[in-house]
Amino acid sequence: MNEETKTNPSHVDTEQVEYTTPAASKDATTRANTKSRKAVYIAAAIVFVLILLSAIWYVMERTDRVSTNFFGFIERAQLEREAIARVNDVEISAYDLSISEQQIAAAAAAQGVDVNDADTQASITEQAVEMLINTELLRQEAESRGISIDDEAVDARYEQLVQEVGGESVLEERMEQFGVTDSVLKRDIRNELVIQTLLDQVFAESSIEVSDAEVEELYNSAGGAEGGLPPLEEVRAQIEAQVQSTKEQEIVDDFIESLRNQSTVEVLIEV
Repeated sequence: MNEETKTNPSHVDTEQVEYTTPAASKDATTRANTKSRKAVYIAAAIVFVLILLSAIWYVMERTDRVSTNFFGFIERAQLEREAIARVNDVEISAYDLSISEQQIAAAAAAQGVDVNDADTQASITEQAVEMLINTELLRQEAESRGISIDDEAVDARYEQLVQEVGGESVLEERMEQFGVTDSVLKRDIRNELVIQTLLDQVFAESSIEVSDAEVEELYNSAGGAEGGLPPLEEVRAQIEAQVQSTKEQEIVDDFIESLRNQSTVEVLIEV
């Protein structure tokens, strides 16, 4: 799977930001995304909910209804008992891997990727394993810092998701399609909020600054005015946001790498 397929423009937020800018400035932002050093699915590792939503929207566009449940009760129980990785004595289940693989595959298919290709399937599995490991590393670090999220915040985020997908029945139907139980979704929402809080602390500690020179460099690398882009001042805010996003992504990459170096991580399957 190519790098563009694996890259998502929002590396910590679970909502996409839509800019009402000219088409040319959107092209600049899209091309600038390729400067990100690592794929967001692997680096940020907090995108369970985002990927689930992407997959939900893809299925909604392709089907009128869901007629079967992907996982039966027995199969799910078996997968829950099977460990595919271990992070500091915390096991990651094959059940979570299966869900993650499905969600990444659906998001990739929505971008026109042939998910039946053997190399693509291998890449999806690798990304899913890395995402799960990184998520657990971040969750454990948040726990060590005493970060917790109350049930009210989880419920509020859940209700937000319900509104975003068009109602609770729609969300439940699509969750069934991917074998996601209510408890798993609530767990992932809690992890999302906990890790977001952790990363907010990390970003605050890093004091990220965006210089005019960096903005101009990115603008010019995307073609600049000679390439048909709007004047720099018209798209400055978007370019500043992209530079900020890239720097934050690099901080997340380095932070996860440091957590790995301090941890014991075992992958129990071949990827």
